[in-house]
Amino acid sequence: MYRYPIYIVGGMTQSGSTKVYASLLYYLKKYKNPNTLGFHDGDLPWPICIFDKIDEWPGNPADITNFLKYLNTAPIVIKSHDCWETCRTQFLLPYMDCVRFIFLGCLRDPRDALCSWARKSGHDLDDPEAVNSFLRKQADFQLKWDIKFIDRQALVLREECQWKQYLQPSNCTVVYEDYQENNNAFAKMIYKIGNLSDNKTEKITQKISDDIIKFFNVDLLEMAKTNKNEFLLTSAHITNGGQIGGYKEFLTTENSNKVKEQYIGHLEDMKEFYNSHHMPVRHLFTPGNEE
Repeated sequence: MYRYPIYIVGGMTQSGSTKVYASLLYYLKKYKNPNTLGFHDGDLPWPICIFDKIDEWPGNPADITNFLKYLNTAPIVIKSHDCWETCRTQFLLPYMDCVRFIFLGCLRDPRDALCSWARKSGHDLDDPEAVNSFLRKQADFQLKWDIKFIDRQALVLREECQWKQYLQPSNCTVVYEDYQENNNAFAKMIYKIGNLSDNKTEKITQKISDDIIKFFNVDLLEMAKTNKNEFLLTSAHITNGGQIGGYKEFLTTENSNKVKEQYIGHLEDMKEFYNSHHMPVRHLFTPGNEE
């Protein structure tokens, strides 16, 4: 078993996941282990492809095993909204028998997420096809970060990879509305998550809390202006001050209710599908057979 965990931060887009990723990485590097590494999924050092046969993957399995060896030195934090399909992070998941994973799924009112997406991308909220596609994607992200879904997918991997053990991951749901206007609660949450792997039970000190708050309220925003920082936040992420209920400025009551109904409908449809089928998990190879 590797000494340190892999944290994966994802969930819905426009849900504060970059703030969670950056704050957690900051805390871990400063207070737990200065060698902690952070990655965006797209920066992981192996290729991504969609394939039906394992031998079609164009990468080198040693890239992943060498990557995992770093977990004997320090934790790794990865931001990846979808860690099961069409991403590089998926190729790490067959190692749930020897790596502790900590999943942080970020959620937000889909109406605020939709309006944030429209401001950021320039998409028209009057385009029903684009709106429906966005809402369906967010519903899919929400379901994929549920611990029951994760455990169910692990059963598929356990059989295919012939695990002798399974290190059940930790799963934390980060609700945007619970933390956006409560800095102390957010700092406390980051502290708690950062100490999950060593079961530390001491309460956060005011000094550490103030430091984390200063980081995401001041330092991180200053870094975002340069669009070049290891914490991934850029000026494009900040579209409306992150206010809760901002959708009321852009959606009529009728449209707001319609968006909510659409989102709930997608959740119900996908939940039914995932309850009836194992979503295919594309894994790279059986761990232990890298040669």
